[in-house]
Amino acid sequence: MTNQVAILDTTRCSGCGRCISACEFRLFSLETKAWKKRSVMLDVEQCSGCGVCAARCATGAISMGDKPSQPGEGITPDLRRLPSGHPAR
Repeated sequence: MTNQVAILDTTRCSGCGRCISACEFRLFSLETKAWKKRSVMLDVEQCSGCGVCAARCATGAISMGDKPSQPGEGITPDLRRLPSGHPAR
């Protein structure tokens, strides 16, 4: 296990969904906001740090960085988790 995790810059995301198919832990999802699709990271704490998502990202929106020091840090800020584990809409 590595100390690196995926860091998502949603402003650079094209909404292609490559990260979704790349992540074996299913930590990414697509959301539509203002008629634009973009990827969101659901739970950075579960990221293994393998870097496959960053390698597949065509726009460079995903990079690898240090694991967050605080629980919940690194989760896309506008997401709230429901008990079922799915993001609120």
